[in-house]
Amino acid sequence: SPGMDRPIVADRDFERSMGKELEAATYEPIDGKKKHEGRLIGMDKENIVIESGGISIVIPKAKISSARLKVRF
Repeated sequence: SPGMDRPIVADRDFERSMGKELEAATYEPIDGKKKHEGRLIGMDKENIVIESGGISIVIPKAKISSARLKVRF
């Protein structure tokens, strides 16, 4: 069975991860970075929105190379 660090790919995966901390890597820089960490606070057909340090970042799903729940020990 897939572990907690399984990739988040489908819309259903993102919906299930709403409000949780995740790590997303992008194919090209968004706001000057290719790696983003934060709480998933929104999504629509084309984008996800993560919040980190009081700042919301909109990331187009088409530009996400990988996304996973952030695992804390």
